[in-house]
Amino acid sequence: TTVFIEPVALALSRKANRPVKVVMTREEVFKASGPTSSTSIDIKVGVKKDGRIVAAEGVFRYQGGAFAGSPAEFGAMTSFACYDLENVRTIAYDVVTNRPKQAAYRAPGAPMAAFAVESVMEEIANKLGIAPIDFRIKNAAREGTKSSYGPTFGPIGLLATLETAKKHPHFTAPLGKNQGRGMACGFWFNFGGQTCTDINIGPDGSVTLTVGTVDVGGSRASLALCVAEELGVPYEQVKCLVADTGTLGHNDMTDGSRGTFSSSMAGIFAARNAVTVLRERAAKMWEIPVEDVKWEDGHAKAVGSKYGNLAPLSIKEIAAA
Repeated sequence: TTVFIEPVALALSRKANRPVKVVMTREEVFKASGPTSSTSIDIKVGVKKDGRIVAAEGVFRYQGGAFAGSPAEFGAMTSFACYDLENVRTIAYDVVTNRPKQAAYRAPGAPMAAFAVESVMEEIANKLGIAPIDFRIKNAAREGTKSSYGPTFGPIGLLATLETAKKHPHFTAPLGKNQGRGMACGFWFNFGGQTCTDINIGPDGSVTLTVGTVDVGGSRASLALCVAEELGVPYEQVKCLVADTGTLGHNDMTDGSRGTFSSSMAGIFAARNAVTVLRERAAKMWEIPVEDVKWEDGHAKAVGSKYGNLAPLSIKEIAAA
C-alpha cells in the first residue's frame, strides 16, 4: 500500500543483473515510511441496568504527522461496528503535527478505536456485574443490524464467535499465578475491487486455481478450501497458485484484507462456472438434456428414474473424457 525504496532497488537490479540491497538513512526512513498514528479518544456509552446499550458516542483524534491523511475516518467507522446500536455518533479529527508522517499498519485506525471502546465496554460490564462476554453477546451486531457506519449487515459471524468462545474449555480453565484472561471485539472492512481468477481442471481431475492476489498470510489455503467446497472435491485435490500480471486479467492491489475476500468470491464464481461446463459435458457424454443433470458431491448425476442405469460421473471421469 505504501512504496518506499523498492522501485529503486528493482531498477538497479535490472540494470546490473545482480541482487541489489538499498538501505535508507534514518532521515529517509522518517520521510518515507512513518509509524502508525498516535491517538487521543473519548468514549461515552449509555446503558440500561439490564445491560442493553441505548447510546454511544466517540470523539477520535488521530495524529497524521507532517501531512494530512491519518486513518481517523476508519477509526470512527469501525469503533462501534461490533454493536447493535440505535443511537450512535462518532466524530474524527485528522490532526497534523510536526512529526513524521503516519503510514498504514494492519487495519489502519481500527485497533486504537477498538482498544478505547472495548476498555469502556469492560468497565460497564464490571460495574453492572455482568460477565463481559455475556454483555457483548447481548449487544452484538448480527445479520440485519444497521451498522454504526451506515450499511445493514448481511450474514456476519460475531455472535457465533462469541458463543463458541464462551463454550470453549479455555474460557473457564483455572488461571495460574500472575495470569489473567481478557476479551475484546474488533471490526474491519473488506472490499471486492477488480479481481481475476482462473480455474483449470486437468485430465486426472486435479484442480488448479490461479489467483492474482498476493498470499500475505495463508490465503492460498483459504481459497483452495472455498473452491474445493464449491466443486465438491477434497481440499487436497485443489492447488492454488499466485500468478504474475501477465497471466491473468487485472487485479487491484492485495492490501491486507482484500485478498481472501475478493479472490474467494472470484474463485467461487469461477467454480460455479466450471460446474456448469462439467454438467454440460456430462450431458453430452450421456446424450441427455443438461437440465436433467445435477452436480452433487463432486459428481454429475442424472436426475429422474428414467436414468436409473446411468452411474454418476466424477470430475476425473468427465475431465479425462
